[in-house]
Amino acid sequence: MLELIHYHMIVYQFVLEMVFISTNNRFIDTFDIIEKFLIDIREPLLKGMFILQKRNDAANDQTLLDLEFDRDDIIRELLSLKIEDYAYSVYDLIKIKEEPYKVFHKIIKSREIYIKIKIKHVKNKFIYCMSFHEAKYAETNFPHRGG
Repeated sequence: MLELIHYHMIVYQFVLEMVFISTNNRFIDTFDIIEKFLIDIREPLLKGMFILQKRNDAANDQTLLDLEFDRDDIIRELLSLKIEDYAYSVYDLIKIKEEPYKVFHKIIKSREIYIKIKIKHVKNKFIYCMSFHEAKYAETNFPHRGG
């Protein structure tokens, strides 16, 4: 009986966490965290440890076609991200225990590109890019942009 009660408490805690995260999914990381993140992505990107998610809506693929970009172009753009391009962070609602995504907006070839990435650790560290596509909405909040 105690095991069943303990199990229900764990499930209840998980549900509460999911409700909190799904309603409070966006948050702002500190300048230091984003600065470290941008340093930490360099090595895996330079080693080619990078995955671009295939999306059901084909938004990533269409943007690559429109920009005439390939994998190397994306890696180059990710390496050139600046702290000023950072907009916010979001929890991964599917893999809750993993590092949150960092969201950046960057103007590339006169288009505002929405970039959503995180560092994943399996055997080695690699960069997982969920989104690299034209932004559906213009971002106006860049917390680490001066003035």
